[in-house]
Amino acid sequence: MAAMNSLWGVLRLVWSCAGVGIWLWTCSPTEAAVRRPVWGPEQGDLELTLGGAGVSDRSFDSGSFAVNASIGYFLSPDFEVVLRQEFGFTESGDSSWFGRTRMALDYHLDVGRLRPFVGISGGGIYGDTLTDSFAAGFEAGLKYFLQRKAFVFVLADYHWLFNDADTSSSGPEEGVVSYTLGIGLNF
Repeated sequence: MAAMNSLWGVLRLVWSCAGVGIWLWTCSPTEAAVRRPVWGPEQGDLELTLGGAGVSDRSFDSGSFAVNASIGYFLSPDFEVVLRQEFGFTESGDSSWFGRTRMALDYHLDVGRLRPFVGISGGGIYGDTLTDSFAAGFEAGLKYFLQRKAFVFVLADYHWLFNDADTSSSGPEEGVVSYTLGIGLNF
């Protein structure tokens, strides 16, 4: 009988230690709770932006104002595919409207709340006083996250215009500069 009591005592001690171990394991902070907050997108996130843009020639002799919106998809936390739409108005003697629709592939650097990015883009430029043209070029920008998924951004791009698929209507010194300031949200 004494041996049986000893066995039950050992089993109770083992079960008690196992119970305390499980309790400590479930109550301990997990890796996700301990790591620093993640600023910005994760793979598979969508991004929606709204901004105001200015467009000018290289010498800033003429220009206009536009509003734009974009929707993007993050292939990874660093690479994003973006569709941008812009509509604008210019007043240089005569009033006219214009639009730009373009796709971009951007690479983002993770520097915490600050996310610089660079990319390539291309698409169409059109309007009531413009010759519809294809444009391709480079872009760079900076996003600053105010909250985990909400940010303000600045974007600048430089595009060469092509009247048809084979010839550029402008040399490197005659491209179009565009700049945008706006807000965005990842979800």
